[in-house]
Amino acid sequence: MPFTQKYDDATREAATARVLERRATNPDDRSVLRVVADEFNVGQQSLRAWVAEADGEQGVRKTRRSRPRFSPVVTTRIEPADVPDTSIPAIESAPAVAAVTPVVPVARQENVAESPNAEIASLEAEIESLRRGNAAITAAMRVLLAG
Repeated sequence: MPFTQKYDDATREAATARVLERRATNPDDRSVLRVVADEFNVGQQSLRAWVAEADGEQGVRKTRRSRPRFSPVVTTRIEPADVPDTSIPAIESAPAVAAVTPVVPVARQENVAESPNAEIASLEAEIESLRRGNAAITAAMRVLLAG
């Protein structure tokens, strides 16, 4: 039994022309194929194939930008220290959580007029407190990675 076309050439050409016309007038409309397929009572996949064939005949080929398959991931690796660092406090025993001291930021007063030197000293004290906290966290990570 020979293959017979389900849709006649006039329907095929009219539906393809309508899709191309609607895409030209409103390129952001993503429902063009569904609407035109319902209008001409044809299958969406058939209409999609006809439009792709017509685009190929006209030499119009849309290129899509390729997206990265995975998003970039930032990783941080802490290498174990071969030489003990004297600036980092040593952690001796198993309760590593007890050895880490909590970092308490230095409170800054907003309303009191301070001299620039006092403000600088306050900021330097806060920076030193943060450095001690970072050093304690780094030491704890080394203990966890070594164990």
